[in-house]
Amino acid sequence: MKTYVIRALKYLLQFAVLFIILFGILNLTGYVREGIDYKQVFLSANGALLLGFVLIFALAYPKFGFIKRTLTFNAHLNQDEVTRIMIMCGYVLTYSDDQTMTFRALGTIKKITLLYEDEIVIKTIDSLSTIEGPRKEAVKASFRFETYINQL
Repeated sequence: MKTYVIRALKYLLQFAVLFIILFGILNLTGYVREGIDYKQVFLSANGALLLGFVLIFALAYPKFGFIKRTLTFNAHLNQDEVTRIMIMCGYVLTYSDDQTMTFRALGTIKKITLLYEDEIVIKTIDSLSTIEGPRKEAVKASFRFETYINQL
């Protein structure tokens, strides 16, 4: 629950920064002649609705933005191939034991865009492997696993 709240706050902060940049660009380009009246934007009915949608999205995104998926192979038996494929995806192995492999993003830009929620964990329990992490990254890695490892 603690990580869920932290993730929701990170996404809310990311949306706030996005709005500041968007309104700054509007002011700089002269799209709005006298500047933006922030009271009118945020205190109007449409502004309140927009803020409500942003808040709901920020609260809901951690639920849908992260995934746990079952893999069709035993990741522990193919640890070298899994590590090679994760490097292709831009991740490096940071921890490994008999059941768990933990990967983190290599580049700083990727870490920032993922709001430092860049950890992908592959667990193998009783020959059943799962991958969990950010939805986009976990799905991309699992598709590569299906392509490269299942052909071996």
